[in-house]
Amino acid sequence: MTAMPCNHAVSAIVKAKLQPEDFVDDFFKKAMYKKAYGHIIFPVPGPNLWPRSRTQDIEPPVFRDKELGSNKQRGGKTNLRSQHQEIHLGWHPLLVATANL
Repeated sequence: MTAMPCNHAVSAIVKAKLQPEDFVDDFFKKAMYKKAYGHIIFPVPGPNLWPRSRTQDIEPPVFRDKELGSNKQRGGKTNLRSQHQEIHLGWHPLLVATANL
């Protein structure tokens, strides 16, 4: 092969109990990447070598679980089509009138 095998090819290769990596061209392998970019890509120092700042560290955002429940508990069935039209077309008076029909 001259490129990376598609999903169908990988399925056939695995079914034949072979390794998909053996069917990938050398151009896409790590050795070729290192050969091409080794002279310009340098290792990055780890966090223990990073300069410290006087500001507080930034914490990741807190994610909350979505509320679970049936559609009736959340207010019943909604007309999604008219909501969609109002959102995308809502500022124009003629389009709002047709969206609410």
